[in-house]
Amino acid sequence: MKIGILVDSSACFKIGEYNSKIIDVLPLHLIVDNENDFLDTEEIIEANNLSEELKSEKKKSTSQASPGELMVKYDKMLENYDHIIHISMPENLSSMMQTAFLVSSEQPYEGKVTVIKHSMASNALKYLALKFEQMINDGITDIEVFQKEAEEWENNSFLALIPSNLQTLARGGRAKMVILKFLKMVKAKVAIQWGRKPKKIGISRTYNSLFEKTVTTINKELDSDFEVILIARKKEVNPKIVNTLKNYLKDNSMNYIEEEMSLLFPWHAGEDTIGLIAIKKFLLPKVFSDRN
Repeated sequence: MKIGILVDSSACFKIGEYNSKIIDVLPLHLIVDNENDFLDTEEIIEANNLSEELKSEKKKSTSQASPGELMVKYDKMLENYDHIIHISMPENLSSMMQTAFLVSSEQPYEGKVTVIKHSMASNALKYLALKFEQMINDGITDIEVFQKEAEEWENNSFLALIPSNLQTLARGGRAKMVILKFLKMVKAKVAIQWGRKPKKIGISRTYNSLFEKTVTTINKELDSDFEVILIARKKEVNPKIVNTLKNYLKDNSMNYIEEEMSLLFPWHAGEDTIGLIAIKKFLLPKVFSDRN
């Protein structure tokens, strides 16, 4: 059985990255002032200078791909594959997963598309997709094995979101109910651990203190059994904030790498939004270890 993998643009995966042959990307939508709708692709973002919109006062929102867009993507992939494994943005951030479950349960997709149930987000999904590709290349075709692998990742990974604007984050998307209770603390910085039930890691008036609380929590929850801390961000993030984080990690002899974050996250949470991701060593795909 020939299996293809689909992620959406929130995973920040570029077609062909790490010489991937079977991972495709479904673009989500970036919306300005409720009327200008842009696909979340690198080409469209650059052509319309959307990264600069992060600094504007215009209303910004996001949207899932429509059922029709999803059907077109499934149809195209099924021309080349017998089965599709779809790793979508999680339900507590978007209705994309719910739509994927609905579409995949109907003909002609029933039995040909598997939507993975999970609560992970951002660049962690890129590496989960790459691990799936490694498993497929190793000859694994039992779809249940891939769902079990995703559950292992949920239990042995850590995702933290440090938004720079709680008010804009609370105004849109499914994350707003998680954020509303923090709004009384708008002068403070907040780190949120993302999972099936998102929770507060820490609140502080300084980034250094917030980074300390976050990294301490990562070490505790993963028993320090991770290779590096992945810093996901846009290049627009204030360099002082990034340097504060890097210096803290260096001072504590912790390895890190930096990667581009999908514009979808700072679009809601502010231009200085940072994601911190750690995954236990035994789960990581070989291409990740080879890079480091």
